[in-house]
Amino acid sequence: MALSNADLTRKTNNLAETLGYVQDGVDALRVDMRRQGRSIRRLEVDVAELKTDVAELKTGVTHLSVGMASVGSKIDEVLRRLPEAG
Repeated sequence: MALSNADLTRKTNNLAETLGYVQDGVDALRVDMRRQGRSIRRLEVDVAELKTDVAELKTGVTHLSVGMASVGSKIDEVLRRLPEAG
């Protein structure tokens, strides 16, 4: 069954319109993917900063621990020097 020129034109126009919608969807997806990429990069920066903060916190805790041990040693030394009660 042969299609008339009018039918072919209508079908071609419908197809062109549909392809236009598909292209709009693809364009919107590209924009969204770029946004997602920026969000992921920001998140990666935040994670890197958090790792740095955690490393600094670990260092601080280590220094605090060493300082507490030093204070404990000083207290033990002072207690040994005190005359025994009695």
